[in-house]
Amino acid sequence: MKANKLIKTLILLFTITTSAVYSNGIVKTFNVKDYGANGDGVTDNYTALIKVAKAVNANGSGTVYFPAGNYYIAQYHSKSTPVADILFTGCNNLTITGDKAVITLNGNFYRDADLLVNKVKKSSTESIVPISLSNCQNVIIKGIEINGSINKMTRDPKVTEGSGHLIQLWDCNNVNISNVYTHHGQTDGIYIGGVKGCRGVTITNTISSNNGRQGMSITHLYNGVFENCQFINTGITDGAYLRHAPSAGVDIEPERIPAGTKMGGIVFTNCTFANNMGAQFMSISPKITANIKLVKCTIKSQTSPSKYTMILSADSLVVDGCTIDCGNKQGSVYASWTGRTGGNVEIKNSTIRSAFRGIVSANQANMSNKVTISNNDIICTSTNPVKTYFPYLTSKDLIFENNRVQIPSSVSSAVTPLINNAARSQKNTFSTDKLGIKPKVSYTGTKLIAD
Repeated sequence: MKANKLIKTLILLFTITTSAVYSNGIVKTFNVKDYGANGDGVTDNYTALIKVAKAVNANGSGTVYFPAGNYYIAQYHSKSTPVADILFTGCNNLTITGDKAVITLNGNFYRDADLLVNKVKKSSTESIVPISLSNCQNVIIKGIEINGSINKMTRDPKVTEGSGHLIQLWDCNNVNISNVYTHHGQTDGIYIGGVKGCRGVTITNTISSNNGRQGMSITHLYNGVFENCQFINTGITDGAYLRHAPSAGVDIEPERIPAGTKMGGIVFTNCTFANNMGAQFMSISPKITANIKLVKCTIKSQTSPSKYTMILSADSLVVDGCTIDCGNKQGSVYASWTGRTGGNVEIKNSTIRSAFRGIVSANQANMSNKVTISNNDIICTSTNPVKTYFPYLTSKDLIFENNRVQIPSSVSSAVTPLINNAARSQKNTFSTDKLGIKPKVSYTGTKLIAD
């Protein structure tokens, strides 16, 4: 009798424990097909995916599984269709994973200027966000492709971008995204922000391509790691839809940062920023952004009409061991940003090719930004003998040392290295492709010259 009672007690405890684990979502899987989803590329999966999100939110955690297939979502935001984003909120231990799965949004709509907010033309018509996370932690997103179908959209030229992101992280902690492909989104492929901000975001082996505004926007993040990612072709919509500014590969543009603090701790390693219509990479707020690194990254600006290949402005922003091609137009690397003070930028061990000015650092008289440029190959690729400066450096606190500046002999009479007002310029070499021909360097106002 005692043995039977013990067995019954153990069974009861096992049942209670198992139920608790299951209800906490530790082992529960939500197969989207169990909620009516169909990966045939034709069926509208909006209702099914809303059901999945609601079930996961009610459970508090779990694994959302997309079997192989193309999951079409026909719904989009408009005055006549008041739909919601696919929102996961308040979850702990959430995984969204696919087995060669594609989520395709409907892009067959026109974004008209039917809203006027603070004299800005906006539209009530825009894409839904197919993966939107709010106040979630311990999240994994992997093995998913998301096609925003911007190539099928059209818009009023004066309408702003809206919030049609493909993946949105809002006030989320400990997020890992890997092997994801976001492309042709109305706004950003990936958006990271929030009121409190996100913390601990890692993104690896991910491509964000052909989006309308940004490959990725970071507006509020503490501690981000990005490895082996590509942020490419922003603004190239492959259709009639006009791109939105700033059309960058990655834009770090802080919002909602508490007074007296700075967001940051963000590292990009072995990432590619290429062929974006705006800047390939930009960070413009040194007073509220700190500790940004780009290590062994590739930056290419061959097709971009923008003169800003990179905009580097933060409190401690380091570019180390990168290969930067500013293209054959007016692209250059801007080390500091006009009108912004408090930057501390270092460019080192990198190769920079440019047909215009290579590196630009020109602070206004009342601006204070520390810029250090060391051990780089800075190569002029211009074939046009028009009067200009290469590089163009006039910042008063600048340090320029151990660099190798190369200018073609065919343009060397017109192109002048400008290193004015610097703290020091030392151990640099200035050469052309012909022996005996050296560029004439301007050092006006530079305190220490030892080249």
